Amino acid sequence: MKKLFSKFFALALVGVLALVLAACGTTEETNRVRVGIHANEGGATLFAVAHEMGYFKAEGLDVQVTVVESGPAEMTAMRADNRSLDIGYIGAGVAWNPIDDSGNKLQFVYLDTLSISEALIANPSKKPGIDKESTWAEIYQALKGSKIGIPTDTTPGSWFKNFIAKVNENAGEGGVELPDTQKLWIYSETSAYLTDYVAPNTNSVNKIEVVTESNENLPMAFSAYDFVCGFAPATLSIISEHAGVEVANTASHLPEYTFPSTWVASTAWLQQNPNVAQKFINALAKASKYRAENIEKSLRWAETLTQANEGTYKAEAMIAPSANELYDWFSDFNGLGYEYMRALYNSKVGNVPEGNRVRTLPEAMSLGYMLKALAAVVEK
Repeated sequence: MKKLFSKFFALALVGVLALVLAACGTTEETNRVRVGIHANEGGATLFAVAHEMGYFKAEGLDVQVTVVESGPAEMTAMRADNRSLDIGYIGAGVAWNPIDDSGNKLQFVYLDTLSISEALIANPSKKPGIDKESTWAEIYQALKGSKIGIPTDTTPGSWFKNFIAKVNENAGEGGVELPDTQKLWIYSETSAYLTDYVAPNTNSVNKIEVVTESNENLPMAFSAYDFVCGFAPATLSIISEHAGVEVANTASHLPEYTFPSTWVASTAWLQQNPNVAQKFINALAKASKYRAENIEKSLRWAETLTQANEGTYKAEAMIAPSANELYDWFSDFNGLGYEYMRALYNSKVGNVPEGNRVRTLPEAMSLGYMLKALAAVVEK
């Protein structure tokens, strides 16, 4: 493995050097970094730690942070001709953007967390008796003819499709797959949500109506639905403050779809500011080490940064790897980190707009910065 790592690390450094050379003669580097983060556990903790521990300051960076409203809005800001963000955290929902070879390009530069915060929540006044202990057959019966609020353009949108497919595969008598005529199918007035989706039948009894709701609006809109599907902290608020009942989450029912949340950067910014990009990612690597050893303090710092109530963010909503784990995961192309990235790539490649060139996974990644930063942190 050491030989494989050495070869890969050498290639990664060559890639970084290429970016440095590409930047020569174009524009002088600036220590200003415009950053987008999200108001949830995964989206804010790493940045909050780097900020509170002074890692950005130690690298001489002028970091300007924006708490974005959503992944799509963040991608618009980062891919605009006159971009207002240089680098940012994203969930899996918008992870097709670095795979899209059109327009102003992005690249994956860091793996932050593994998201396990997506959850299906039942409204007990409309769907009593259904919870995480329910069988696949019981979940199937409860979902038939239901109305569900989902932020369809974020990770829960794709998560729910995978969940319904698994219900259909396991809800038959004896835990077998249902015949197509009995399978659940999804209807939505949000046409983009159904791109490439093929319903197994048209029986109205088996229909699930999906209504697009923003994640932050789910608690307020909860009473209008049989179920909602979203991510923390909205899901946790619904359970604690609105009597919602958790039916399924990623860890309990879809561990095979545990996708990474990542940091992506403007390719143009990387080419123009390779040294600044390295310094920023050095701070993230140090923060990964600290967060893994001080998770509760990290969560409280993230709440302060995003102006969330204390106790809103929960450690159980994510898997936060340490710097040592990340180093091991990405030591070679057969490592666990690349398995997660390949799974993410395969799940999102179909979302690249039709007619646009699809980038290969190596083209979509620029992980040399991460490898160099992690090597320094773990002293390899």
